[in-house]
Amino acid sequence: MYYRNDIANRIVSAFPQATWRNEAIVSDDDGDSEQTSDFTKDVNDFMSDNKIYHYLERLDRMSGLGSYAILFMAFDDEGKPNEPLEDGDHELLFVQPYKEISAKITKYVDDVNNPRYGLPEIYTINPRSDNNKKTSNLSAFNVHHSRVIHVSEFLDEDDVFGIPRLMPVYNRLKDLEKVVGGSSEMFWQNGRGGFVFSADKEAKFSDEDKTKMKESAEKYTHELERFMIGKGITVSPISLSVPDPKPNVDVLLDLISGTVGMPKRILTGSERGELSSSQDENNFASRIDERRRVFAAPMILETFIQKMIDTGNVIEPNGIFKTCWPNDAGLNEQQKADIATKKTQAIATYSNSMAQDIMPIGEFREKILGLDAEIDYEAYPVIVEEDEELDFEEPENDNEKKTVETEDDDANNGSGSQDQEIEDEDEEEEDDLKSNEEDELFKNFRELSFMSQNNVNMQMSHTN
Repeated sequence: MYYRNDIANRIVSAFPQATWRNEAIVSDDDGDSEQTSDFTKDVNDFMSDNKIYHYLERLDRMSGLGSYAILFMAFDDEGKPNEPLEDGDHELLFVQPYKEISAKITKYVDDVNNPRYGLPEIYTINPRSDNNKKTSNLSAFNVHHSRVIHVSEFLDEDDVFGIPRLMPVYNRLKDLEKVVGGSSEMFWQNGRGGFVFSADKEAKFSDEDKTKMKESAEKYTHELERFMIGKGITVSPISLSVPDPKPNVDVLLDLISGTVGMPKRILTGSERGELSSSQDENNFASRIDERRRVFAAPMILETFIQKMIDTGNVIEPNGIFKTCWPNDAGLNEQQKADIATKKTQAIATYSNSMAQDIMPIGEFREKILGLDAEIDYEAYPVIVEEDEELDFEEPENDNEKKTVETEDDDANNGSGSQDQEIEDEDEEEEDDLKSNEEDELFKNFRELSFMSQNNVNMQMSHTN
């Protein structure tokens, strides 16, 4: 059904394609928001050079066709595929995903004292088992579990066999085929209507006349001839109504979309070229985010990366590595622009109010803007234009002039309190300069907020 039914293909493909649309962020204890660690760089290069995300998406999609799928990993070692992979560094040669029908489990771990009790030990991979493949020259071979990654979703009793994505909606998909196919057949049969041939009371027909009129009617019905020949008859059309299948189709699509957890307009929108509502997109994006956190990351991506670490294909992380996807990975450009606008408005409102007394700026950056609480000013140096002249030699404010005058008077009068007065004036000068610097920083912050608002407005105008 996956290969022949459009909605079935959409159900199987939609979630894996949306899950792996963006590359994940892989980091360890050395990485932060401003710096990428050596481990992260090594993993990203390895994943890109070997097109790993492409194979992981295929593996995820194949796992939904049956109860499970496996990713066979071929290493450059001395062992055979059916032997356990020895510890140590082994270069990865290639990876190949196989679905359940092509990778049968032929042996399980039956030792109750083994941590892998009840799990597969040996797979038999037969690339020719799928009728859709033209691989007559490939023969079957056995593979040890240490050389594969086993992936299954919607698990119940065990960790081996999941529920295929099409199984819960299989009956509804068959009903949908009946409604759509039956409607097409009814239109083919009744769309052009029928005819009643009534003979006149005084009409007489020979056998040859009847044969010719029958042949003419059949040509009109089954061929491209748009006229009929006859004599002594009256032709009356029969009006036939063709039922509208849309109400039945909508009911079936509602049941299917509710079962698979996909909004109806997302389920059908791509095929019909329609835009889904923002609410539908947000619901689907939330579902994809949940699937990434509880399934794709721990069961597929992190398992593969750990295997590459164990075999020396990527360097060891500093501490524990973790994976995640960007928060806006499932958002389109319009949604990103809307979020940027709201954040800019929040910055402007925060900077123009007394909100800092309630929420410190670090807490505002972290919880509202999603940024680091502390600002690394060294990462954002102040750039002074060449035509700007900075002159601090000549005193310009009253405090500095007063300091100079006081120093002159003390020198003339020989006052013994000269040092104390200069110290007091220096403290006042320092306080005034600090106040001016704070005012300047606040002014710059407001100007940056205003500039950000203008940039976002320009982006939204271009997007619209």
